Amino acid sequence: MKSGKRNVNIRSSRRRYFGAADGRIHLSPTTHDALMIETTLIEKQQSLAEHFKPGFLQRPETVFQFRFDVGEAFYLCVFAETFKFVSGVNPLPTVTLFLPDHATCWGLLEGKRDGMKAFLQGDYRADGNIVLSQLILYLFKPNDPTLIYEVQD
Repeated sequence: MKSGKRNVNIRSSRRRYFGAADGRIHLSPTTHDALMIETTLIEKQQSLAEHFKPGFLQRPETVFQFRFDVGEAFYLCVFAETFKFVSGVNPLPTVTLFLPDHATCWGLLEGKRDGMKAFLQGDYRADGNIVLSQLILYLFKPNDPTLIYEVQD
């Protein structure tokens, strides 16, 4: 019998684990990335909740899909009174936003980065309802007077 470590692929729910011969379990890189994005989305949802403007989009439900050059995709479901970040790809988003990375996304949502400058620099592009792609920039923006828009499809 050969000595040394051998990897055994074990699947548990949707996560991939690799068990070594010594009984230790190691997360695969893709599972580690998935756990990191889930943690980040929970943290961002909590930090943005205090700045959320319920009813701002004047729609019962809107789905913003975020796609990145670098990083895992996620989407934001906005309802009349609440919102939720979800990892992955939504099959029917209202609008899809294309960004270089997560830092750019969070900067725009938190109001730390100017949306127009990001657009002009090629860091912010949208497909779908273009009006909503602009309104999302104000959905969580803190301490600024809010302009009221009526959104029509």
